[in-house]
Amino acid sequence: HLQKYLDFLALKLNSSEDWFEKLLRYNVSG
Repeated sequence: HLQKYLDFLALKLNSSEDWFEKLLRYNVSG
């Protein structure tokens, strides 16, 4: 179960990074 939890955390972190990148690009282009 711990491994699944770690995978879930990694997925959330990756998603957050993608969202952060999009936000940065939006701010730069805007």
